[in-house]
Amino acid sequence: MNAVNTKRIMKRFLKVPSIMKNRNFDKLEKFYVLSDLCGSVATIKTSATNRNVPRLVRQEPGKVVCGFIPQEYFLAFHSRTGVTGFPTFLFTFGTFLASKEYYVLEHDFYVGISFALLWIIIVKKIGPDFAKSMDKEIDDYENAWKTSRETEKKFYEDTIAEEQKNQEMAEGELLLLEAKRFNVALQLEQEFRKRLHIVYVEVKKRLDYQVALAAVEQLFLRKNIADWVEKEVRKSFTAEKDQEMINHCLQTLPEILKSEGL
Repeated sequence: MNAVNTKRIMKRFLKVPSIMKNRNFDKLEKFYVLSDLCGSVATIKTSATNRNVPRLVRQEPGKVVCGFIPQEYFLAFHSRTGVTGFPTFLFTFGTFLASKEYYVLEHDFYVGISFALLWIIIVKKIGPDFAKSMDKEIDDYENAWKTSRETEKKFYEDTIAEEQKNQEMAEGELLLLEAKRFNVALQLEQEFRKRLHIVYVEVKKRLDYQVALAAVEQLFLRKNIADWVEKEVRKSFTAEKDQEMINHCLQTLPEILKSEGL
């Protein structure tokens, strides 16, 4: 979303009557004014911008000395007085309080020492087992959350894999559709060539028929013309002409036989 659209939307949002009446968004308006003065508009953070944010981990208690004194107290004296600085401070300050009777060692003090010793014994004897049981409950609780998260993560990964598989199948359907179109085109080409061959055969039959018909007509014409010529020639011959032709043939026959050597 660009800066112009963001400004326009924010102005319309701040001009809503219910919002202007309740004045519940003064901070938002001030933030908008400051953003406008700086020449920039705030953008909504998405999961893409927070992708590299480290995941929260379970916090562990800090280290202690003597069961209840934080280790940071000792480390604060290391740079100035060395390792024994904090115990020395406690001893000297405690001696000062006791000597000046700022801290009176009455009977409650000795009862406190007894309770402290009893508490130390309880912590040393029962504390580790109790800590293990509590840590086990925490681990079980954390493992339950991890298992739920891993299960949901696996479900979404399987869903993504299934979606990718469906996309590949859709691409395969496109290839199959293209193959079917090509097959239909081949069938159309086959049918076209088949019908073209049928047309060729039928046209050839008709042409052969016309050729045969013309040949028969020529044969009949030749035969009829020969018969007609023969008939007309025969009509022109008379009986005397026939006898003359026969006599001529008989006269030329010996000459033909002599020339042939018969």
